[in-house]
Amino acid sequence: MKRVRKITAGLLLVIMTVLAAVPAASFADTAPDHIIINQIYGGGGKGDTPFTASFIELYNPTDNEISLNGYKLTYSSNRENSQGKHAGSTWMTDGSAEIKELNLSGNEIPSKSSFLIKCAEETTTVAVVEINNADISWNQVIDNDQSVEIIIYKESEKVDGISTRTSGFESIGEGDNPATTDISKQKSLRRTNFVDTDNNSADFKLLTWKDLAEDTKDQFIADYAPRSTSSGAWTEDLNSGGTTEPAYTPAVTGDVPVEGFYNDSASIKLQLTERYNSGAMNADGGSLEIVDYNPVNGFAYAVSGVKGKLIAVNTR
Repeated sequence: MKRVRKITAGLLLVIMTVLAAVPAASFADTAPDHIIINQIYGGGGKGDTPFTASFIELYNPTDNEISLNGYKLTYSSNRENSQGKHAGSTWMTDGSAEIKELNLSGNEIPSKSSFLIKCAEETTTVAVVEINNADISWNQVIDNDQSVEIIIYKESEKVDGISTRTSGFESIGEGDNPATTDISKQKSLRRTNFVDTDNNSADFKLLTWKDLAEDTKDQFIADYAPRSTSSGAWTEDLNSGGTTEPAYTPAVTGDVPVEGFYNDSASIKLQLTERYNSGAMNADGGSLEIVDYNPVNGFAYAVSGVKGKLIAVNTR
């Protein structure tokens, strides 16, 4: 495979298939038609957090305003706190987790907009983002451990959910694995490009807010900081208010003649299958470069000059 250099905004993965082949489904085909959880953060009351408060960010991916009448959100944490040391845990002495509820009625989410729930304040002097202009406040401490489960209901029907539980994981209709196994007070969980495949482990990624590089810090905050309805609708232009991910498109789409490929009349088809954002931008390049692909294990490998890391991306 040829190496590709200087991919500054992210890594675009395409599959070249013979014209007669059936193209794979793209992530765009799985766009949800309901409210989704877009980002959650829990500081766990530990101090020195990158946010001034824990939060839950919802998003309306539809083309219409959604009234939240009849909607509620539930939170629980089954982190054992027999000695009372774990803020945000709703663990009970019988081993179960108490369910906390937040009524969302009386609010609405405009099309393509976020709805921000500001949770308990965090004690910090190193905040990267101030949680202001939230749509509603909820004085609930959000745990920063592998124990959290958050579900959105409309009446008694589950609409969306997220779980970080590594033990005692219960299916919430979001796959058989939790969204992460590496949460902490320095990290938030963010949905990738608003996609909802009902699989937490595939739909979410971790964002690390500690020690952001100065040359990319402002862009990172603009791209990933939680938003509220007052922020307006998300757009597909990073330079005019930002979207979670740039709206990547292949350089060429459709049927592309390939001279000398089997025969002169043969063609290939470029089909966008997935997107990957490095979480770092640099006007001089180097965000992701020297890309190579291993067809045996399905991983693409790239060097991040900004982060100083070798990044492996699972393409399967």
